[in-house]
Amino acid sequence: MKSQRQKTRLAISGFTLIELLVVIAIIAILAAILFPVFATARDKARQTACLSNEKQIGMAILQYAQDFDELLPVAGPIAQNRGRWTQQIYPYIRSAAVFTCPNINNNQWSATNNTQGGYGWNWALEDGCELTGPCTALQTDNAPGFPITKVAQPSATIIVGEVGFDVPTANNYSASYAIFPADSRTVTTSCTSPNYIAQFRHSSAVAIPEIGGTLLSVDGFCSFLFLDGHTKALNAGQAFATAASENGTTLDATASTCTSGTLYDDYTSRFVLWNIY
Repeated sequence: MKSQRQKTRLAISGFTLIELLVVIAIIAILAAILFPVFATARDKARQTACLSNEKQIGMAILQYAQDFDELLPVAGPIAQNRGRWTQQIYPYIRSAAVFTCPNINNNQWSATNNTQGGYGWNWALEDGCELTGPCTALQTDNAPGFPITKVAQPSATIIVGEVGFDVPTANNYSASYAIFPADSRTVTTSCTSPNYIAQFRHSSAVAIPEIGGTLLSVDGFCSFLFLDGHTKALNAGQAFATAASENGTTLDATASTCTSGTLYDDYTSRFVLWNIY
């Protein structure tokens, strides 16, 4: 039989309730500290994947322009029966996954579901109507496309950006093949559907109510592709930097106010990175 001293030693070797509660509290504190770090790391990985997708898209666009006499694709589906811009450059990529943003996997792009994916074409570059006269709203199907040589600053001109929402494809807000030059932080009218507005969703903690109660991510980073082929993650302040003029061209302060059709294709928008001056 065990002596009283042995029994006392065994009793002392166990944890008291207070000690267990302290250990649980420490674990809870560590979890509260580490879980946001893990979430940020996962989101950073998605942002990196998104930038990689856009890099491949940029290479395909430049190859397309080389094969089509330095003309860019058009945004819409009707011009010369070529399909939307993603379909036009698909032969240069041959991977449907490249056209789907990792943040909206519910909206997978495919050749038959080509309005999905989460990457939108800069509406100021949708067709070649700027060369022949003023464009009208939603004039997306004019062939043969805008000449890449007419863009004054390719390295400072956005051509593709992140749009759309992670909703089932049956939802109207899942369409996301175009991106309008409108500030995500201030667009609140019914001039356009919010799925065509830039989404600053990477590491975003703030979203504002938009049309139909949909939330726009506004304080994170959005991945953009520039016309020279480089990609960069920008916050809203950087993406929507304004100026009165650029290279001698007066920029239109009303073009991005959602008050008229000029929102869709005015290439002298007050936002300098969205212009083709």
